[in-house]
Amino acid sequence: RELAYEIEHNKISGYRARENASIAFSMTRQPNSPYISYFTPEKREMYENHKMLERDLQSALKNEEFFILLQPKVNLENYSLIGAEALSRWKRNGEIIPPLSFIPYFEQNGMIVDIDFYVLEAVCKLIRKWLDQGLDPVPVSVNFSKVSLESFDFLNNFINMTRKYNVPTKY
Repeated sequence: RELAYEIEHNKISGYRARENASIAFSMTRQPNSPYISYFTPEKREMYENHKMLERDLQSALKNEEFFILLQPKVNLENYSLIGAEALSRWKRNGEIIPPLSFIPYFEQNGMIVDIDFYVLEAVCKLIRKWLDQGLDPVPVSVNFSKVSLESFDFLNNFINMTRKYNVPTKY
């Protein structure tokens, strides 16, 4: 892979030129990236957005900025509710950040594992609440990224989370 950055004579500092070249180089590591990457202001904006997401993830998890929406699963023969799928969303400063704005980046840098288990915990809490209220829960699917599934301690973390909330795995 190669990078290209055209230096405009006397327009920017050497530090800024090196930083821009580094941004162009980082784009060559993206899946399906072109063989040669040219720096553009849009790439700087994307790079800065990624750094902001990375910086804000832990505080967003701690401050419960992530939440789940349940998408129902319905039996098409009798239209009965047979389950749900948990969809993760990020509400930041009163605005919902679209999943495609953060999930692919967090999958790329491995931080998606934190979000996946945050969602699993939210689902376990919800199912536990339903059980405590005497309701008969439907199974809720939780999507895990390939990164999470390939992590060494995935199964132990999954089991520990369901045990923490005493949620039967059938749900």
